[in-house]
Amino acid sequence: VRVRPWGSIAFCGSGWRMAVIIPMAVVVPAPEVVGQPATVENLSWCALADRSKYPGWGEDGSRLHGIGDPGKGVPIKRWCVTRDDLLMLRGEIKKAIKGGIIRPTDRDSFDATDDVIGPNMYTVCEQYIKPLTKEAGSMSWALLRNPRGLDCDLFITHAWIEGMFEFIDKVVGSWPKGSRACYVCMLSNPQNLDIAALIKTPRSSPFALCLESASHMLVTPNHASSIYSRLWCVYEAYLAIKLGKTILTAKPSQRRHQLRAVLLLCLPLVCGILMRMNAGEHCPDLKGNLMMNMFLIIFLKLLSIFNGLHSVCSRMSASLSRCLSCHPIWLPPKLLRGRG
Repeated sequence: VRVRPWGSIAFCGSGWRMAVIIPMAVVVPAPEVVGQPATVENLSWCALADRSKYPGWGEDGSRLHGIGDPGKGVPIKRWCVTRDDLLMLRGEIKKAIKGGIIRPTDRDSFDATDDVIGPNMYTVCEQYIKPLTKEAGSMSWALLRNPRGLDCDLFITHAWIEGMFEFIDKVVGSWPKGSRACYVCMLSNPQNLDIAALIKTPRSSPFALCLESASHMLVTPNHASSIYSRLWCVYEAYLAIKLGKTILTAKPSQRRHQLRAVLLLCLPLVCGILMRMNAGEHCPDLKGNLMMNMFLIIFLKLLSIFNGLHSVCSRMSASLSRCLSCHPIWLPPKLLRGRG
């Protein structure tokens, strides 16, 4: 394999920077295939799967995907899943881990109690997706959930080495507004059929056709390695630039942490209101002066903890504390008369 680009791609931290890629020649190998086909032992649990969650159960996967008859079947550009599909899959994977269906291996010694990273995509594909879809009719997981297909408006590029929880949380947390369905190769391609035939020509592969249909490409980094260590991801990046797609970088959702910070930052406000209401009538200035200074001190301290402004806010609150304790101008007039 030889790639001679005029530009380059670099992944940096939580984001990524890209220069224009104009390959002189690109030969793209097939994506990695790990493990053996689904075994009879692995299929036994699939017979007990909740088929109400899979409207395509029992249909012929080859017919759905138009294998052998490209003019029929669901168009490749519609082999997609929704955001809700991904959330449902996350829950099913957790159940499969708890039930011993998905287990750590020598190549993926994931922590079965972990809810952040989870088993990687290779493991989930071999131990869960392939047995389930084979029992259902050998279609892709996407068409098992959506047998008539969904138009692709979001393309997910990823490396397969990422944990499934990590992957789903980042995609769901970064889902572009207005997008309905996305292409994810592991879920969209029929894992029990002849994928090699589908991808033998990169420009007419499901990857290229779905990316051409999508308006956005979502780059999904992971904890293990840069996705651009895989040549397929490099090719997808090149094609996205050539087609003028909007390229975004996926990040995990911060809503839970933001809500917690907002609630904690509201605490000094509530305390200040309660103290103001309970202040004695004999010292009304105490309400509007001393309590406000105390509120500012607490607020600045919390702001320094949750917003990374520790040094600045700490100095401000320390100065305010010194002024409050050392300078009589900060005290109410009635208290000043008492000091004399």
